[in-house]
Amino acid sequence: MPETSGVYRFLLTRRWIGLAIFVLAMSALCVRLGFWQWHRMEHKQDQQIQVSTHLGAKPVSLTGLVHAGRPVDPKDEWTRVRVTGRFDVAHQVTVKFTTRDGRPGVDVVT
Repeated sequence: MPETSGVYRFLLTRRWIGLAIFVLAMSALCVRLGFWQWHRMEHKQDQQIQVSTHLGAKPVSLTGLVHAGRPVDPKDEWTRVRVTGRFDVAHQVTVKFTTRDGRPGVDVVT
């Protein structure tokens, strides 16, 4: 068996082997994070489609959509609703992260 040269012996030291393992681990991590970002983007695009579809539809009655004591069905999120009643300023809430003409804002529900 031929003897390895000094360069190859230098590259087979613990430090270089450790560096190679570290580089491979970081490469795998970067690939995994890339896939995570890709799936996150797809999820956000699906949400944007749902929001724009529901905001473009006509409002429906709130009582037909939401039932007391039960959570809102995820497919019904972002659905525009129509309600009637009287103002109750003591119980008003702020709906954050809404947009108007492409600009950020809030809705105040009284």
